[in-house]
Amino acid sequence: MNTILTMKCLKINNMKLNGFENYIITEAVNNYKELAESEIVELEKADNRSIIASGYYTQVCKDLLYKIDRLTLTSYIKERNK
Repeated sequence: MNTILTMKCLKINNMKLNGFENYIITEAVNNYKELAESEIVELEKADNRSIIASGYYTQVCKDLLYKIDRLTLTSYIKERNK
């Protein structure tokens, strides 16, 4: 029984992201968020309506970054937050 639990823990640890992987994904998400939000602002300036409200992508990306941090090894998160 303990062997099965240990194997499951090892599989979960192998799926964790390291600090560099977290950084790359975080930068990509932040760049996408900025691009998407700027497109919404441009539409509003041109008096066009967007289906997506301003701030939507910011919130979705914030939630996504939280999930990415949960998939990252805690030692890298502690290092980043110093």
